[in-house]
Amino acid sequence: MAAMAADGWLAGHALQLVLAILAMVQAEVDRYVTTCGLLHSYCCLRSERALPFTAPALADVPLVDAVEVTVPVPSDGAAAEVPADPKAKAGKGAPPKGGAAGAGGVSPEAALLSSLSAIVASHCEGVDEPGEAPAAAPEVDGAQGMRTTEWTAYLHTATLGERAKLRRRLASLLRYGGALLGDLRTQTGALYEQLDAWLGQRQRSEAAAGASLVTIMRQAVEEVATLPHKLQLQGDNLVIDESLLLLPPPPPPPEPKPEQSPIADRFTVVQLEGLATKLRGASSGLTLSAAALCDVFCRLGGAGFDASSPPLPESWWPLGPPAYSKLAALFCGRDLAAEAAWP
Repeated sequence: MAAMAADGWLAGHALQLVLAILAMVQAEVDRYVTTCGLLHSYCCLRSERALPFTAPALADVPLVDAVEVTVPVPSDGAAAEVPADPKAKAGKGAPPKGGAAGAGGVSPEAALLSSLSAIVASHCEGVDEPGEAPAAAPEVDGAQGMRTTEWTAYLHTATLGERAKLRRRLASLLRYGGALLGDLRTQTGALYEQLDAWLGQRQRSEAAAGASLVTIMRQAVEEVATLPHKLQLQGDNLVIDESLLLLPPPPPPPEPKPEQSPIADRFTVVQLEGLATKLRGASSGLTLSAAALCDVFCRLGGAGFDASSPPLPESWWPLGPPAYSKLAALFCGRDLAAEAAWP
């Protein structure tokens, strides 16, 4: 912000305001000179004679080439030091009229006061001198002489009125320019305060984002874990790019087994899986004896049927070892030592 205050933009804006006010002053001076000439022509026509009159000369308002304005910067509470640069740091204004000298290094208020004081000294003299007499008119007798004297006095009074009007308008322009320059300083100070608040808020946001990044990385280091996603700082935001994976995604969860309600006269899928597991454990290689098959059914039938998933269908609950022996004989014959192929 100090560099912004020292680059001369405020002095350039102040110079534009000063030149605009001086352009209005030039317009008032030109109006005064033209009005005085018009009054003289009017009075000469009414008096039917060429009245003596010294017309005010056309004047060029002294312009300025550079001004110096400083506004304190909120960060350090001191006025910014604006380096003097008469070439490019003063802004662009209207071209000087009449080769007016510059006023580099002065305040804009002082530049305005100096230019207006020069115009007042050259064009507003005699306003505060009520005893000033009008210019002597040629001595003519009769009505023509009275008419000449009357319009000569009228011309003198009207010219004094125009001078007073010019001075009042110049004073108004001076007050108006001072108020504009004061507003410029006030608005610049408010601008610096707003920029300082924005910069402070941005710095706090960036510090918070950096602290969040450090916290995540420190936690990953302490846990000796690889970050699953890419972390990126974008301005004052911590972005977790979930589209870029640093680790392979975890495997999907296993699909749950289909639920099947118990059936009275048939095995469910869960019951068949349990029976196959028991038979596989009781087999010896590729064969299963009738005794082992009968023993497996006896153990399953004696396990109880109060579980959420009974090992046997409900129609098998009343069966006992004789029924299981007959079931084994269907595969192995009546000899309990015989073996059946398994699985």
